[in-house]
Amino acid sequence: MTRGTFYKYRSLENFEFFIDILLNERLYATSYENMNDAMEGIYYHYGLQPSVLKGIKNGKERFKICSLSKERNEPLLWSHYANGSRGINIGLDVTGHNLDIKDIIYTGSPTITDCIDANRTAKEILSYKHESWRYENEVRVFTENNNSYVKIKIKEIILGERISQRQKSLIQKLIKSLLPSVAIIEYKDLTI
Repeated sequence: MTRGTFYKYRSLENFEFFIDILLNERLYATSYENMNDAMEGIYYHYGLQPSVLKGIKNGKERFKICSLSKERNEPLLWSHYANGSRGINIGLDVTGHNLDIKDIIYTGSPTITDCIDANRTAKEILSYKHESWRYENEVRVFTENNNSYVKIKIKEIILGERISQRQKSLIQKLIKSLLPSVAIIEYKDLTI
């Protein structure tokens, strides 16, 4: 299990979601089918019985995934997930118990030839991505049993380079009021 500080790049287009993150110190976890990679959950298999394949399929559907990054300041992540650097990046620790945190393996879809535990195999499959995604340096937090949230401890909020002055001021006031120990960092201070 990987631990340490992770990062969640976010757009502020739905400010209500950001408020939920602050108030409840939690992040949303979604099913693999809702993720942005069309190859998510694809795998090759040889010699597996139909009942095993069904077990793997059920396992993949059982898990919810919260995607995070180890990268504090990756331009492509700012562009893709933080609305062209108009959003924020949340530095955080995952605090939930009994969570499985896995580093993504960037070698493409895995090949499965044996399966002893369908849930473990499903999680393994969901830990692979094509190498073109390597820049994300992603870790995944897996939850199960319809648990759609991951508890976190927010350490810092990094304000995007293009964030509006109005949003910047509002976020600074919110953090000061709700989470005074959280550092607020401006993007320009990261690049010096």
